[in-house]
Amino acid sequence: MKKNLLFLLIICLLTNCSSRDDEKAETTDDYFPVKVTRTGRFGDAQTQEYHYKEVNKLDYIIEPNGWKTVFTYSGNFITKIETFSIEGYSRTKNDYEYKNNKISKATYSNSMDDSYSEKYIWKNDNEVLIENEDYSQNVEKSQLFLFFENDNLVKTEKYLIANNGTDNFKTTTIFENDNVNNPFKNIVGYRYLTFFHPIIFGQKNNMIKRTITTEGIINGIPVSGTGDNFYSVETNDNKYPSSYKILTVDNIRYQFEYNK
Repeated sequence: MKKNLLFLLIICLLTNCSSRDDEKAETTDDYFPVKVTRTGRFGDAQTQEYHYKEVNKLDYIIEPNGWKTVFTYSGNFITKIETFSIEGYSRTKNDYEYKNNKISKATYSNSMDDSYSEKYIWKNDNEVLIENEDYSQNVEKSQLFLFFENDNLVKTEKYLIANNGTDNFKTTTIFENDNVNNPFKNIVGYRYLTFFHPIIFGQKNNMIKRTITTEGIINGIPVSGTGDNFYSVETNDNKYPSSYKILTVDNIRYQFEYNK
């Protein structure tokens, strides 16, 4: 459910200490995407249309299947994201809570009455721990740490203990970023939420390399390994991405059209 919803947002994050802590520090730059097209390995294209209110605040997104994702704000914070079918039925809903101008809790639900929550424990302005509050019966521990630097995500650490210890491992991901504007950096409130997406982040710049290292036990078998993913960015005359390509996943490409 979560993964499906966050292709809705496609693209991901929090910015630096001062702007994360100050609601008034939201950008007023009026350059933002109105269409995002994802092209798969076989040339199949899916387009999202972004609609805004009050200049930089998202109103809704029209999804490739015709569904509508609606955004609710409280001040400069997005408090709810709800997706409706063509017939107008609610399909997925994300509710967000904030404390001290930082996200503190997220609750995900869908039309099948499935739901779960995550809480956010801030160690400092550049480190947050995400804990799932609704573990399944076979999960004893699940933690995700995120680390930021210069307005960008630079590292994550995930710890999992499950199935009575037969799964017990740590996954560390290191991110390298460019110095090009991220296409979603100017959307009000977006930076507080969109670090959930595993591919592209709505931060200051764009990820160009991701290195994943896993070590521990999976299904009772010791495992360890490291793998790299690479991404390429093409820019327009305004120094924003016109194309973002995932080089190691069947050359999936995102193409961006802006409001001007």
